[in-house]
Amino acid sequence: DEFKVEREVVRGELRQRTETTPMNKLFELLYQQLYPKTHPYGKTMIGTHETISAATMDAAVAFTKKHYRPDNCTIVI
Repeated sequence: DEFKVEREVVRGELRQRTETTPMNKLFELLYQQLYPKTHPYGKTMIGTHETISAATMDAAVAFTKKHYRPDNCTIVI
């Protein structure tokens, strides 16, 4: 249940940040034109409503285990 709530929070951020302001829409179109779809910048960072809906707790746990590790971080002093 908590994961579903958080997923809706992310969906709200998507609406607020990319769908409601003209400048953010412009940047999204610009990145789509500059980069191919296979490039990381070729799609939005936050995803789409479809990808957010498809997110699962298992996928989130797997992503966290893979990327959030001490050997994969940088400390700046």
